[in-house]
Amino acid sequence: MTMRFMNRACRRRGLTLVYTICALLALMAMISMGIDLARVQLARTELRQAADAAARYAALGIADGTCVSRALLAAADNTVDGTPLALRSSDVTVGNWDDTATPAFSTARTPHNAVRVSAERTAARQNPVRLWFGALVGAASCDIRVVCIATSDPLTSGFVGLNGISAKNNLRSLSYNSSVSTDPENGGTYSHGMLGSNGQITAGNNEVVGQVVLGPDGSHNLNLRFSALRLEDPIPAPAIDFSGAPPSNPGGVPRNLAVSGTTTLPAGTYYFNRITLANNATLRFAGPATIYVDGNITFAQSGTIEAFNGIPAHLKIRQRGAGTDFGGSNANSIDVTADIEAPQTDFHAKNNATLRGRAVFNSIDVKNNLDLFYDQSLNATLAGVSQRWPVAVVQ
Repeated sequence: MTMRFMNRACRRRGLTLVYTICALLALMAMISMGIDLARVQLARTELRQAADAAARYAALGIADGTCVSRALLAAADNTVDGTPLALRSSDVTVGNWDDTATPAFSTARTPHNAVRVSAERTAARQNPVRLWFGALVGAASCDIRVVCIATSDPLTSGFVGLNGISAKNNLRSLSYNSSVSTDPENGGTYSHGMLGSNGQITAGNNEVVGQVVLGPDGSHNLNLRFSALRLEDPIPAPAIDFSGAPPSNPGGVPRNLAVSGTTTLPAGTYYFNRITLANNATLRFAGPATIYVDGNITFAQSGTIEAFNGIPAHLKIRQRGAGTDFGGSNANSIDVTADIEAPQTDFHAKNNATLRGRAVFNSIDVKNNLDLFYDQSLNATLAGVSQRWPVAVVQ
């Protein structure tokens, strides 16, 4: 009886020892897994930071073509799991970032304003993250990868009043993409609108304004989400080049164009001394057109100038003449869709002026309700300005 009891006690002690060993092994496995997991997460964080640094530094080289060398240099200055990050040239890609497009990053679009850095520590590159305890269960290493994209946009040329922009009430400066929708009111607007001036930008009540670029002596009274960018030099006026103006207009259209009702002109290149639109008149084109105007473009009251298919790139307006007008003192409820360069011209309207596309005027002055919609598909930049928007990581 005593012997039987002793045998049972020994068996119980043996089972307890087995259970204890199993529990200890399980506990050790959990601890080792936690240690390895923490190490992998730390390495992933370090890889993300290194890739961010590489992308940011590379973005500074978009203008001079040094993106790849900059990325490799910045990566090597950062360690991942105790080892400097080694990028390959193929890990660095220059392209265009546009959050309104699909895909947002593309090497096929222009202008180039972004750098994508793909960083990895993998077995394929013979540099995975080693696992201290995972090797005991057949997992000796772990692969980690990250992708970072940094942007450094050139300065957009949206709506520029070289010597000032004024709207007494209700100013909107937004952006849209005419390749997606030609109607920014219903097709979607974005915060990439741009106002620029070497003088004062003033507005009151209900301002919705995206980017603002000022010359060294420029100023504004706007409520901005992001600070205005001040240039080292004045915003330059675009060169006035009328070398493409034709000696005669297509179809014998007169040099002094008077528009009443709805007038549709054929596609082509035109040269006018002046354009006048009667009240409620509409001037449109049956195809892409460029018009050179050596004088005023005036509206008797309300009126519309419309590019082919509502796409600003399809209508280029080039206007010259010191003291010339676009709009006029009687202009009221005018709507223009075009790509306009008129650096000697003053844009005037009383109330309700809508411009889609982009424009450079000497000044812009509207009493009430000025809507400026920059078309991002124009990819227009401030010519002669080397400064860019600060680098930002977008992914």
